[in-house]
Amino acid sequence: AGYREPLYRLLVDAGYKPDFVGTLQTSAGSPVSDPDHEGHAGWVIARDGNPDRDGGGTNGYDGLYEHVETWLDAVETPHIILLHIGTNDLEGDDFAHAKDRLARLVDRLSALRPATWVVVTTLLPRTDKAAYNTAIDEQFNPFVEEIVRSRRALGRRVAFLDLHAAVSADQLADGVHPNDAGYAALAQAWFGAVRAIMPSNKVAPSDAQTELIALTGVNAVMTTSWNTPLQWSNGRAPVPGGFDSAPAKP
Repeated sequence: AGYREPLYRLLVDAGYKPDFVGTLQTSAGSPVSDPDHEGHAGWVIARDGNPDRDGGGTNGYDGLYEHVETWLDAVETPHIILLHIGTNDLEGDDFAHAKDRLARLVDRLSALRPATWVVVTTLLPRTDKAAYNTAIDEQFNPFVEEIVRSRRALGRRVAFLDLHAAVSADQLADGVHPNDAGYAALAQAWFGAVRAIMPSNKVAPSDAQTELIALTGVNAVMTTSWNTPLQWSNGRAPVPGGFDSAPAKP
């Protein structure tokens, strides 16, 4: 279950009514209060650059880019997507262009759900292979914030979160996946991102639920949404730090 249960508890304690959604209900380790998610272990950003991950290879892994439309169509339109993907691209043949595939995925999410906020993150550190960590630090993480900034300049609802800074190397269980402390740190970071965009004291009506869908590679995608239309006192949708954006279009 990883960060899902601690995130669920943080949201509840802050006054949200979380409803995790997705087409899957599996849980690794301890049970979660709401098991729905869309976590696909081992998946990559997109198929290109990862020829053995075409859905028909020996491992059967695939790319999020090719499937997000189907998954989003299966759930309520989200207000927030928390996106952390790219770790598994290190196993492919073209990690140097993983940042470009990430940009395409962000653009696809924005095109599919233009009223939805997409929180785009850096990758966690890796200590299993020094070369992998170097690649993350040099070929991927330095470019994520600019991907976000350039889309914001176009008026798209994207935001940046530095997850690499949120989880330290000693919070990894196996050099790749977080341990309990790491998952707690992830939950805190996701929680901060949700609150920055949708402060709990601004959610109305009071019974509006917060729906979350997890679309996962190793620690990949999380989506947050309200399953009933929100009524804002000033008729405006939220942005990080305040309410100064135009109302969301259907």
